Amino acid sequence: MQSNDRARLHSLYLATDYCVEDPRLRCVLTVDESSDALADWLRAQGYDCAAFITAWNPRSEARPDAENWQHMRELQQAIADLELPALIATGRSRVDAYAEPSLLVPGLSLASAQALMQRFGQNACLWFALADGRARLEWQ
Repeated sequence: MQSNDRARLHSLYLATDYCVEDPRLRCVLTVDESSDALADWLRAQGYDCAAFITAWNPRSEARPDAENWQHMRELQQAIADLELPALIATGRSRVDAYAEPSLLVPGLSLASAQALMQRFGQNACLWFALADGRARLEWQ
């Protein structure tokens, strides 16, 4: 990825609310900020980290909805194969009306998140570790 593309995407990722909309947990994550709600929930569930990830629009190239939903089903299966839960989530732009279906995966290590990003053609994900207590943007 060229540096100007990465810079453009970085600013878009910073202008996004990462909304966990699952009945088990409802919270909004922001890049480089802490989340007491997520930290408390992870501790209560026995996890020390989580990844906010999608399979939508690989490499930030618009795809038809049917193709994107197929990618999301495949991502859900890959997560199920890891025997981890997946919570319903959406990345919502604060700049325009863009929203991207996503998942919050508690217990997903950074290495596993990076492997899934590579497999599903994603540029980045949001990763949260109790150790530092903030949501970090992790690039592929």
